[in-house]
This record gives sequence, C-alpha cells and structure tokens, in this order.
Amino acid sequence: MSKFSFYGLLGNNCGVVTPYSGTFKRLQELGFSVENGIPTLRGYAKISDLAASSKPQYERYQRELKKDHVKDIARFLDNCKDEAKFLPEVVLSVNDSKKATLKSYDHKGFSSVSETAKGAIKNIGYYCLEVEDETLTRVDGNHRLEAGKDKDYYIPFSIVLWNINVENPDNIVLEISDDDNTESEAFLFYILNNTARKLEAEENFKGLVKSKKWESDELVLINKHLPLLKHYYDKFDANPLLNKQYLDSPLSQICEILEEINSEDIDETQFDMLLVDSFKILAQTERFGYIKEEFSDIFFQLAFYVRYKSTDLTEACKMMGLIDKWLEKYKYTGAIFTKASKILDVAYKHITVSPKYIFMAMEYKSEEIVRDYNGALQRAVTTLNNMGANVELIAHPIMTGEGKSINITADIYEKIENCSVFLADTTEANPNVMYELGIAYNKKKPIIMVREKNKKIKVPSDIISEYYYSFGSMSELEDLFVKHIRKIMESDYGIVYPG
Repeated sequence: MSKFSFYGLLGNNCGVVTPYSGTFKRLQELGFSVENGIPTLRGYAKISDLAASSKPQYERYQRELKKDHVKDIARFLDNCKDEAKFLPEVVLSVNDSKKATLKSYDHKGFSSVSETAKGAIKNIGYYCLEVEDETLTRVDGNHRLEAGKDKDYYIPFSIVLWNINVENPDNIVLEISDDDNTESEAFLFYILNNTARKLEAEENFKGLVKSKKWESDELVLINKHLPLLKHYYDKFDANPLLNKQYLDSPLSQICEILEEINSEDIDETQFDMLLVDSFKILAQTERFGYIKEEFSDIFFQLAFYVRYKSTDLTEACKMMGLIDKWLEKYKYTGAIFTKASKILDVAYKHITVSPKYIFMAMEYKSEEIVRDYNGALQRAVTTLNNMGANVELIAHPIMTGEGKSINITADIYEKIENCSVFLADTTEANPNVMYELGIAYNKKKPIIMVREKNKKIKVPSDIISEYYYSFGSMSELEDLFVKHIRKIMESDYGIVYPG
C-alpha cells in the first residue's frame, strides 16, 4: 500500500470574510478571518501521485471515461511545446477520513516574515495531507488524471475536505469528518461541468490560428485540420471579394466539412481550389433555390463536399442541381439531414441509379396491333414511374415493320443485352420471338411471357413456366405489365415503391 503527501495552503473556499475587531494595528498584524467556508487544500503535486491516490465515482455521478479524449490529452502532454503545456487544477475530495491525515506544516522560514504575512499564514495555513491509495475521489479532471497517470508533471490540485475540526487551530493534526460526502461531490461535479460558459468553437479556432509562433506541425497536435484553418484565415478571411453569406462561422464550418471528408492529404493548393469553386457554386443560388431555403446552415459545406467528390466544377454544379431537385421532390429539410456528406451519399444512391430498360419481343402483325401493344406497355411504365420509386423505367418501343427472318440485328442484340426485363408475346410461337427469348434466357434476364387467351396455337411445353401469363384485352395486358414488372423491380433489383 502506497502513501502520498500533498502540501498546500488550507483555506475556506467561498467563506465569508470577517475583519478582526480591535485596533488598526491588530488588523494589519492578523489580517482577516474566513468563516463558514468549505476547507480546501490547494497546491501542486505530481499528476501520477494524484491519479494513484484517487478514483472516479462512475457508479454515483461521474460520466464514463471517453478513451479518445484521454488519448488526446496524453498526446498533448507528450508533444506540445513546454510553454503551452498547461493543465488547470484537478478537483478532488477526501471521502475516507480513516485513510487521511491533515497536519499543520510549520516551516522555519515562516518565523522571519512580517507580522502582516504571519497574519495571512495564520488564516491561510500551510498543511500536509497524507493519504493512501484511492483515498480521494475525483470530482473534476478525471480525463486529465487518466491521461497523465504515468507522468511526473506537476499540476495544480484542489482537495476539498468538506468538514474539519478547526476549533483549536493550534492543533498539529486536524480532525477530518468521516461523513459520506457523495451528495456534495455530485452537486459540485454538476456545478463545475454545467454552469461555466464554454468558448464557442469559432472563438477557440480564432485564438489558435492567429498565433504567430506556432508552426503547422505543432498546431496539428491539437487538431489535424488547424493548419488548413490557419491557411484559410491568413489568405481568405479578410478577402472582401468572397461572399460569406453562407459562412457565418467560417473556421468552424470548414473544420466540420474537413472532418466529414476525413482526409489528411488535402494540401493548400487543393484546398484553395475547393474553396474558390465552392464560392462559385454558392454564387449560383438561383439554381439551388431549395437548398438555399432549407439547408442554408450547411449550404457552404454541401457545396464544398460535392466539389470534393466531383471531377470538376461543371460536374459539381450539375450534381448540386440534381440534389436540389431530389431534396425538393421528397420535401427533405434540415431536421432530417444535418451533414453534407449524408445528403450527398443518400442522394447519390437515388439520383445515379441507372434507368431500367424494358425490351419486348413480339411477332409483327400490323401497325395497329403493334401500336396497341406499345400503348399498353408505355402506360404501364408511366404508372410505375409515377409511384415514387428511386428508379426510372424506360421501355424500348416495340419494332414496327414486318420481319421475315430470324436474323437478329446488332441493335436488337444490344437491347436484349442491356435490358433489365425481357417481355415476350408467345401467342403465335413466332420463330423470331422464340430466338430472342432463347438469348434472353441464356443471359439470365428476368422474363415475362404473355399470350392472348383462347388462341389455338400450341406453345412449346418447355417454356410453359412461372414466366407465363395470359390476357384478354389491352387493359388486362397493361395491368399485367404493371403488376409483374413491379414485382421484378422489387425482387431482382431491390427497388422500393412507396405505399
């Protein structure tokens, strides 16, 4: 079992100051009195000793440790330049009086000080607190202590004693209360972590990027994006030609989008190009009216991210236009999407789904019959396209003109190759149709075969299967197309039809 000694000044935190009564001389000699405060020992000690002698209260009031935050602080302690290697005091509490002893420390040097100084020493005494392993509880600074538990750096501490017997201040050893102070610690933890005003990110960033003595390799230790933020601040922030209407907090917004990109290989030249092109995109607000209206807070970030993902400015502007139409079509708002990367990633999957082509093979009978079939197919495709799925269906017009040979043309072969659904009218068991059907079957295309009812021509039994459906009118054929093309889109291609 290890023992630790912490030396410091013992005073009353938040106590009421009461001047001594008596002559002016005595007031000067004795200083002042502090009453009804919380006894607190303040001093400096090795962070490793403070860590070993204390423990967190996860089960009572403390937040769980964030390992990434601990790593960041440890990296800061290891790599930051000495003149900036500063940590604020940690706040600890004595919650086991049996393992703690508080002794008055009478240094011989105190005897030679002035009467006024003696009065100050008397009211803010110098003491030594001796404790065993894990005697103290951590009220504030848990992450700092974990990060520095193997370090010998001296850092400031504040150890709250809550209640000690000071009725006889001349005692060498003061009695520490053995009360359970967990509730008081929990309250103090809340006060320290929730009431102080935190600097906004923009204020923090400005303080860092304005530095004249910190180099990029030092800034990157704090935040990997700081070198580019500093570059922006030095080169662009004061540029009157840049319209910052959608860049209220430029450093914060740029840092956020760089974090989404998560790329550490963007150099200053590439950054400059992305930034300038982003402002060129923002200048075309009339093309992106919905984004401007509903996503003004991340308009710049979306422009920057889309440009980063595009090969050039023209492609980026085209994609921004498609995103604007997509967002407006589905009435998405900033309440649904708060990240630029999420907007593009989701939109891209919907926008760039290639159209699904439908090819139909049938025997040429007459211009009128072909026109009727074409009409039924086109109406079915229109119905499906209006259902709000994230894919466009395109039907190749059924060929007109009488065909006399099974000599398949290159055009038809290419259409079968690229089609997503193959339709075949097998009513007459036409050789051309059977030949094209065989090619589609060989290429494992989703197939729908249709046949007029009450026709006497026998279809070969080896193609009578689950693909086969019959119809009696063009309206029945249209309904059949809608039903079974949709089924293939859902089962074979994962297309989702709302409703």
